[in-house]
Amino acid sequence: MLIISLFSSLLPLASIALAGPVKRAESLHIRNFFVEYANDGTGALQFALHSSVTGLNDECVLTWSTTSDIQPGLAMNKCLNNNYEFGFRYGIGNIENFVLAIQRVNGTQRGYEVISAYATYPTWICTKNPAPGLQERCKWIRVLNIDF
Repeated sequence: MLIISLFSSLLPLASIALAGPVKRAESLHIRNFFVEYANDGTGALQFALHSSVTGLNDECVLTWSTTSDIQPGLAMNKCLNNNYEFGFRYGIGNIENFVLAIQRVNGTQRGYEVISAYATYPTWICTKNPAPGLQERCKWIRVLNIDF
């Protein structure tokens, strides 16, 4: 009898806990994502993102000199609309394999994704000499989703 009484008193508490507000994870959908090395010694990275929760869109662009690697760390580069920032956990010495970090500008949420052409079934595809003036270009062939 005590067990039945205990169970019947816990059941309403469980249903209240389940009915409470659930914090939705933010999922960023990244499109048109590419990185390239040009023959003139410059590198370029670009992608567009859309948040499934906030509805915000942003464009992210970075250019650098390929005479030196992008150094490790989470020093963030602001996207054009200043809604999101991105960086590289371990830097970029090889555009075929790196870790992309994205966060809201206020730093409240952050997500990471390994970008690698070395996966068994890669979606990060790299091509040497894809066009005149380019040494290498890598691009994501689908939509990349990063969850916070």
